[in-house]
Amino acid sequence: MKPTNINLGCGTNILKGWINLDCVALAGVDVVHDLNVLPLPFENECASEILCEDVLEHLNYIPLLKECHHILLPGGRVRIEVPHFTSSNNYVDPTHRNMFSIKTFNFFCAETFEGKGVATTSISHSPRSPTNRSRSTPARFTRTTSSLNGW
Repeated sequence: MKPTNINLGCGTNILKGWINLDCVALAGVDVVHDLNVLPLPFENECASEILCEDVLEHLNYIPLLKECHHILLPGGRVRIEVPHFTSSNNYVDPTHRNMFSIKTFNFFCAETFEGKGVATTSISHSPRSPTNRSRSTPARFTRTTSSLNGW
């Protein structure tokens, strides 16, 4: 199977050349699936990259991250973008179940940008707002055999 890129919870953010998954059959959605229902409809180790943009704040995200670990190829990457806990947008949307800090995802990685050795996690700020940390906290982690710290 050819490695693929998967856009989880895509909504209307349809990415060309990616598998776009959402719980609603919107135009451009390739796979209709509820992210609360696991496993995801993908084979293990099939994805080179998974995008979770503005979706994890709406779910019980720990089981979903475990599932991402299963479907990622070794050396694959999950890109995560969520609102920062200080953003007023967290409180406007009643469907937000979780809030995140810039260090939230360090918990899931064996080695982080603060840890020793080769970093498997890098944290960067949103290009939409390079000087305003309160708008969003994009986070990335790279899957290695131990990157999810036992989760």
